[in-house]
Amino acid sequence: MPVNGAELIISAVFFVFFYVGPVLWFLLFRTRRTHPKWILRQLQKSSGPVKVAVGHFGGTWNPKPGGSGRVFGSGKAIYSLDESSVVHLHVLPKRGREQNYSGPLPESVPADSAHLLKQRRIMRLVLVAYGLTVIVGFAAGYLLARGTPGARFVWGLLGVFIAWMVLWLVMLALRVGTSVRKIRGNGP
Repeated sequence: MPVNGAELIISAVFFVFFYVGPVLWFLLFRTRRTHPKWILRQLQKSSGPVKVAVGHFGGTWNPKPGGSGRVFGSGKAIYSLDESSVVHLHVLPKRGREQNYSGPLPESVPADSAHLLKQRRIMRLVLVAYGLTVIVGFAAGYLLARGTPGARFVWGLLGVFIAWMVLWLVMLALRVGTSVRKIRGNGP
């Protein structure tokens, strides 16, 4: 049974929205699990400890008052709340020694900083850019190719790959430009 172009474009859109989109969305929200707002909500809802996977770069919330606010290192973090409303953090890094931190249960969670809000906005733009890249790359590759629908589908996938590489180069150029401005003292 022959497949027409509209069916393939619709299937690519469904692929983005029902496969790539949820995976990227999961990764975005997984990072929020290391923020105090989420951790405190989970501690107050559950009776047991809250376990969080910690990435190397993002770190996780440190309940110790007067501390840096974050603990960095790849591994697992286990939060618990005792009867006297003290939050305990037990960090199990993949390498290195275990670390323990404790601090009082905050009365309120501090509002997100302007920097964090800006980072979230940028991350959303990146996710939208990647999603649009998939759609545009596939559509361009599929519509510009000649031959059987199967061959055009392969060209569509190649179009996605090429579009991702172009997007990666653009993002790299933007990051280098931002770094150069920071070094010169003119940037954010």
